[in-house]
Amino acid sequence: AEPLAGTAAYARTWLLVEENGPWAEDPLDSPGLAPLLPMLHGWLDEGTDDDVRRIQLIRRPKTQQDSDPSDRLFYEADVRRETLVAWRGDLNATRVPLEDSVVLVCTHGKRDRCCALRGQPVFDALRLAPGNAQVWQTSHLGGHRFAATL
Repeated sequence: AEPLAGTAAYARTWLLVEENGPWAEDPLDSPGLAPLLPMLHGWLDEGTDDDVRRIQLIRRPKTQQDSDPSDRLFYEADVRRETLVAWRGDLNATRVPLEDSVVLVCTHGKRDRCCALRGQPVFDALRLAPGNAQVWQTSHLGGHRFAATL
């Protein structure tokens, strides 16, 4: 009785927020995001019916021990304009256009065990593959009940 099209999320503008600490089932409930919540909710509230917005948490395991939360990385992607910008610090920092591809692999096991089970091997394989893509683990993308997604 699963819908054939899945349950993939739609958004025009995506904000990727580096969070190397633990992720809660609802990403915005993650403890490391507490100082950012007013800014993140403000960013979401700027969206309109024409500009649906979504926040994804991202991380790369090798940086967990030495990451400084005040130096976290942000990406913002606008899918209609096909733009991707990056910056460090907070939401008010200067944005720089990014030429590299960014690949997100859902590994959010607290949201759905299948994501960790199916997504982690895909993430491991992609991060070792040659190419210019930046490969990140991401919080739940939706739309993938029985398989990995990116």
